[in-house]
Amino acid sequence: MTTYTHSVSSDKYSTLHTTVLGMELRNPVIVASGTMTDTILQIRKAINAGAGAVVTKTIYYGRRSSATEKIHHLPTGTMNSTTYSWKQLEQWFVDLAAMQQASLPIIVSIHAENPALLGELAARIADICMYPLELGISCPNDVTYSTLTPNVVYAYTKAVKARVNVPISVKLTATDSILDLAHASLEAGAEALSLSDTLPAIALHQDQPLLLTGGVAGYSGPGIKPIVLNSIYRLREAGLQCPILGIGGVENAHDVLEYIHLGASAVQMHTALMHSGVELVGEIVAELSNWCLQNQTQVVNQIGRALTNG
Repeated sequence: MTTYTHSVSSDKYSTLHTTVLGMELRNPVIVASGTMTDTILQIRKAINAGAGAVVTKTIYYGRRSSATEKIHHLPTGTMNSTTYSWKQLEQWFVDLAAMQQASLPIIVSIHAENPALLGELAARIADICMYPLELGISCPNDVTYSTLTPNVVYAYTKAVKARVNVPISVKLTATDSILDLAHASLEAGAEALSLSDTLPAIALHQDQPLLLTGGVAGYSGPGIKPIVLNSIYRLREAGLQCPILGIGGVENAHDVLEYIHLGASAVQMHTALMHSGVELVGEIVAELSNWCLQNQTQVVNQIGRALTNG
């Protein structure tokens, strides 16, 4: 398999080095796909702040309806009705070529109207760069979310694996059907899982009986972390050995360690950065490094420790 590898040199955070989707990363803290990863400028800013890697905002291929996208912050997280990048495909192709030329550690998030188009999009991207892919097929703000069965997940994943030779991770939502969806992803050839996308939720205005985002929206932030941790635990208890990228409610080094101790190879974060700024990444990385030094360990040696400790 041909992979894109981002090499790391020796640095003061050497205890944090890890490998994810064929990329050697300086640390396991990744900025997740979202509003803060839609431009090269934003992506560079996240990397300069200390991120081990950045996942692009989801590049979409196919028909899509116009929609009013809203973001509302709550005490326990954030509600959003956003979907995919509105940037033209051709501009994304130019940007991806530039990012690979600069050796930036990137994971490319993609989705499409149907499996065939997603395979075509993946192939076009693979002609430009050798970055690993994350299949952003589980957004609860997409009308296709309600039809996301194991068969649909298998079809999307298989269509991509038939067209490219780079590692892929399938982004899933922490739902009751997570085991079936995970098995479908892996059976179709996925190398990893990203868990979790935002969870479908409803919130009302405080001062009037109106839906905050006009309907069901994606909920993210600290409120979903225990739910996602439970899903990861279920996958590991069921015997799944694939790498998992844990996503949901990461705000500090303790959150990172919780995911890693339950078997995640790395974590992704986004909502906390919307609240506190991308500089928070550097603070978490420094905090995580200090913990490793104090405990005379490396982060890769902590993966799954909670499982072996019962």
